Order: sequence, then C-alpha cells, then structure tokens
Amino acid sequence: MRVMPMREANVAMRKIGVGLAGIAAGLVLGGCASTVSTPLPELSGSHASTSLTQQQQRQAVDELTRAGATHARDAEQEIENSR
Repeated sequence: MRVMPMREANVAMRKIGVGLAGIAAGLVLGGCASTVSTPLPELSGSHASTSLTQQQQRQAVDELTRAGATHARDAEQEIENSR
C-alpha cells in the first residue's frame, strides 16, 4: 500500500468533494425540472364584476385626497388631546 503525501491527499479529497457537489446539484436541478400537476383555478372572469366604474374611481380618489389633506391636522389634534 502506498502512502500519499499531504498535497496529493488534499487534491484527491477536493476532487471527491467536487464530484459529490456535482451529484447533489444534479439531483436538486432534476427535482426542479418536474412539472406542476395541480390545475390552477380559472381567474379570468372573477375580477370583472369587482371593477370600479370611472365615477367610483373618481370618488375613491377624492376621498383619499381629502383624508390625506386632513391627516396631518388630525394627527396633531390627536397628539394634543392625548397630553
């Protein structure tokens, strides 16, 4: 039986490690290649009835604008009242 010098042993161990890493990567990637067999729900028509009309969109934006304009003042009042 031949005794390997330290440098040769390190090279051999590195090759074994690289080989094992390659096998592990192949197994992982092989698992990712499978297809999804679960059917996805049909979503195309479900949101059509919940869409806002142009007028409803304008009203919602106006309400948010009003709330944003008074937010700082309301926050200041709330802080003052809490003291």
